[in-house]
Amino acid sequence: MLILYTELFTFDGRKNVKNTILGALSVYAFGMAGSTLSYDALITLFDAPIRLLFLINMLGWGLFTWATMRWFVFGYTSEEE
Repeated sequence: MLILYTELFTFDGRKNVKNTILGALSVYAFGMAGSTLSYDALITLFDAPIRLLFLINMLGWGLFTWATMRWFVFGYTSEEE
């Protein structure tokens, strides 16, 4: 059921759904591992409030996820939009 909703509202036929799901899972797995490691490094290296470090880490990895999903996984370019 979840895959049906994801396919209906996320995928628009520009790319093969199977390859797109594999790419999305790869981006999320890399982002989860990278986010955990960078958060731990930020806490170790900087003496700043933990909420500020969390916000910086979240914004950085959110931008990474958005960009990789947009340009590498879904393959959007400005000409197609």
